[in-house]
Formats: sequence, structure tokens, C-alpha cells
Amino acid sequence: MTLLTNILSIASCLLLTLTNAQYSPNEFCFRACELALANSVQFDTTDPISGDNCTARTCPCTNGLSIASLYLCIRQYCTNEEIRLSVISFNESCQLLANVTAPGFQEVLGRYSDEDVLRLRHLFKHDTIAWPGPWPIVNEAVIVEKDLHELAVDTLVRSSQTKGS
Repeated sequence: MTLLTNILSIASCLLLTLTNAQYSPNEFCFRACELALANSVQFDTTDPISGDNCTARTCPCTNGLSIASLYLCIRQYCTNEEIRLSVISFNESCQLLANVTAPGFQEVLGRYSDEDVLRLRHLFKHDTIAWPGPWPIVNEAVIVEKDLHELAVDTLVRSSQTKGS
């Protein structure tokens, strides 16, 4: 499979994918963060206290590394209104699909100073394209760089145009 096919396949499985809606490129911000992360790394899913692994259904809503990376990404690339709506939608999906309340946006981001963010692993487009898979397992939050976010937005826009044709 080609990279684009892999990205589109994962995009269709994302927690908050809304397949029947029409979007402008700006409305892809949150989903692009999800897609960029899903196509770059796997987060360690082992709970440090219980030793249990989260499931595909609960991980997006319970894995602190995944949530922190997602929130750091949307803080970087989304408008305040996109953030507000995305966090509400994300929480509603977590309640519906995993029966959990997602942690608050400010609560999670309050754990990361500017210096902390600089020290985190940064994900670039070339990392995703060059990586043959499986994605590396990480045990820290990660930062999506602009070129990777733009690739994800472009993929989502092209996918929506194909569906609309």
C-alpha cells in the first residue's frame, strides 16, 4: 500500500471522523492532529499503576501521552474556536465510546512549560514518510511539526474532495 492509502485508511478509523460532512480546510485542524499522530507513533498503552493496557476504543480518551500530544497539537495549529469545539466533541465521543470524561484542555496543557515542549520529541513529515513501520512506541508526549500537520490537512482535504466527487 502507498503512504496515502495508509493515511486514508487510518483516517477512516479515527475516533472523531465524520464521513458525511463537508468541511473547509480550516475545519480539518483537530482531525489533522489526530491523523498526524496516528501515522507517526504508537503511545505506550500500559497503565503505570495497574499494568493493564488500554483498548483501541479507550486509548484515545485515557492515554495521557496521546491526549497531551493531541492537545499540544491543537493548541499549536487550531484557532480558539476550533479548539473549543474540538475539545467539546472529543469529550462527547469519549463519554459515548469509552464511558470516560476526557481530561480538561487547560488541565493537561498546564503540565507542559515552554521548556518542556522544546525537550519533547518533534515529529516531522520526513519521519512519517521514511518510516517503514510499525510506528515506534513512545513513552512521552510528542510535538507535531508544521510540515506533518500540513500533510495531514492536505490528505483530509483531498479525501473530502474525492468523496464529494
